[in-house]
Amino acid sequence: MEEPIIKHEEERRKDHVENNEVWRKSNHPCIRK
Repeated sequence: MEEPIIKHEEERRKDHVENNEVWRKSNHPCIRK
C-alpha cells in the first residue's frame, strides 16, 4: 500500500515541476518560440 502512495507523490511532484516550467515560460515571452 506504500508503493502507490509514493508513486502518486512522485507524479504530483512531476506535475508541479511541469507547471512551474510552463509558468516560467509564460513569464518569459523571450524564451517563447
